[in-house]
Amino acid sequence: MYGLELPEGTDVELVDRLHEGFLVRQFQRGNPEAFVALVRRYERRLLYFLRRFERDSERALDILQEVWMTAWSTRMSLQSDAAFRAWIYRIAHGKIVGAIRAEMRQRRTERERQYLTATAANCTGATFESAELVHFALSQVSPEHRSVLTLRFLEGMAIAEIAEVTNLPVGTVKSRLHYASQEILSVIEEQENARK
Repeated sequence: MYGLELPEGTDVELVDRLHEGFLVRQFQRGNPEAFVALVRRYERRLLYFLRRFERDSERALDILQEVWMTAWSTRMSLQSDAAFRAWIYRIAHGKIVGAIRAEMRQRRTERERQYLTATAANCTGATFESAELVHFALSQVSPEHRSVLTLRFLEGMAIAEIAEVTNLPVGTVKSRLHYASQEILSVIEEQENARK
């Protein structure tokens, strides 16, 4: 790890957390090397998170760049180095939700009803692998439900962490997870019935 040989019995996760805490403190002081190290540490996971909402790779990369620019310019707002993960995901969540809302407003002015009807017709009868079906179902649920499902099941975050990322009360996160699970199961069942 980090080019060092750790003694046997060393708590690797603790060392990793301490190293990240050091990087975050240096980042907050404006150290560009620490910033680059944090980008490298989180860029793949953040891009994966953003791609659950934005299928266009180029657009997802643009949003990821916005996330890092916002992180740099607002780095002093980070309260604790231990909260970096939730803080950076909250920025990513805000950027992708903002992009989705802007896109939705644009679509409304471009004959949204016809577009949605055509999309639904194109999806009917398609053959889906299990993972593709889940990702399709995720794309069909509301952005609010999609974000809590993605953070919980694909990113493995605890409910409290999701609450921090989405800036919602824990009870609201639990409620959204419950209704989102029902919604996604309904979409999957519809697709499976359509294939029969």
